[in-house]
Amino acid sequence: MGNDDGGGDETATPLAKGVILSAQSGNPGTSALYAIDVPAGATVLNIRTIGGTGDVSLYVKVGSAPAADGSDASYKSTRPGNNEAVVIATPQAAMYYIRLSAGQAVFVNVSVLADYKQ
Repeated sequence: MGNDDGGGDETATPLAKGVILSAQSGNPGTSALYAIDVPAGATVLNIRTIGGTGDVSLYVKVGSAPAADGSDASYKSTRPGNNEAVVIATPQAAMYYIRLSAGQAVFVNVSVLADYKQ
């Protein structure tokens, strides 16, 4: 069975428009991959991490999974803590891949949200 999620051997967890995916956690040096399909005509793509404890980094790439360290990400949010945000005013119609990375810290019970206007 083929894997067409853009992440090589990784499988991206699908995100539904406007639906919070809660209780996401990661240990140091690990990451988790998510994806949302943004249709034509969508505006203001808003990707956020909310709540929990620890420190998470948010990396977003159009069409394929960003590297675990975010080095090739199209968009990044790497503030201290867990409240990260990437806002894209005029997103293209494509699959957006979202990576939450623990880096050198842990993150526990973080929620992920991807939403857009249409």
